[in-house]
Amino acid sequence: MAWIQGAHARSPRAATNVALLLGALWLGACGGASLQMRAAARQTVAAPRPDMAQVVFVLPSPFRDVVGLVDERGVYLGQLGARTWTVSQVAPGPHRFYALVGADAHVVHGTLEAGRTYWVVAEHDVLRGLRWVAWEVPCGDDEAGRLRGARAVEVDPAASTETIRRHLGDIPQRMLEADRELEALSASQRALRHLLPACEVAAVASPSTGPASGS
Repeated sequence: MAWIQGAHARSPRAATNVALLLGALWLGACGGASLQMRAAARQTVAAPRPDMAQVVFVLPSPFRDVVGLVDERGVYLGQLGARTWTVSQVAPGPHRFYALVGADAHVVHGTLEAGRTYWVVAEHDVLRGLRWVAWEVPCGDDEAGRLRGARAVEVDPAASTETIRRHLGDIPQRMLEADRELEALSASQRALRHLLPACEVAAVASPSTGPASGS
C-alpha cells in the first residue's frame, strides 16, 4: 500500500488512475462465468417439429451470472446469459429442466406433448434473486414480448467443455438439491414450476351468414 500512498502524495491524477485500475481488477476477479454459447442463426421461435416437443428457455433481463441448463438425465442443454434465449427439441414424455446458477439450483417439470411449445423463464429480481418458472402462454398473449431485446443463442461446438463442466459443478448433487427445493415449496409455488404448453389457436370456420341455398 505504500506505493499507492506515495503516488497519491505526488499526483492526485495518478492516485485516481491507480484507483480505477484496482477497481477494474476487482470487477474482473469477481465477475460471473462467461457465456459459452454462440449467436443462433435464427432469431425467432420456429414452429415445433410434429414429432418433438419444443422448449424455449429465456432470461429476458440483465443478469451478472450465467445459468447452466441440464435435463433430467444431467445432459447439458446450453446456457443463458443476460437478455438471451435458447431452444431445445426434446422427445415427448415426462421431463425435468434444471437451472444451475451460482450455488443455487432450480427445476421445472411436466409431461411434454409432441408438436407443442413450452416456455421456461428465468426471472431475475434484485431482492429475490433468480426465479425459474414455467410460463403457460395464454391465448392472445404476445410471446415475442418475452423475447424483446433478447438475442437467440445456441450451443457452441467450439466452446471449452472444461469451462462448462467447471461451471455446472457436481450435476447429480445439484439436481438432487433442486428436486428437494421443489418438494419443499407450497402447492401454489409448485404450480409455477409445472410445464404446460403454449396456447394454440385452432382454426375456426367462418359462421354462416344465412341459410344454405338449395340446389
